[in-house]
Amino acid sequence: MSEKSEKKIAQTEEPKPIVFKCQFCGENKPLNDLQIMRQYYPVLSACRECAKGPKTQAAQTTES
Repeated sequence: MSEKSEKKIAQTEEPKPIVFKCQFCGENKPLNDLQIMRQYYPVLSACRECAKGPKTQAAQTTES
């Protein structure tokens, strides 16, 4: 390799985390929070918080 290509490789930034957009709350979340809701057709992608459902979310808001 030439010196120019070695410098480009060495100066690259750290990789950005992979994110997705929740179809319910619309927030960008890390891929680790992705939940596929296969019980619906077409299949929906949601974050962990939205996949739990409104009952669990309501309980969380009253606790905090």
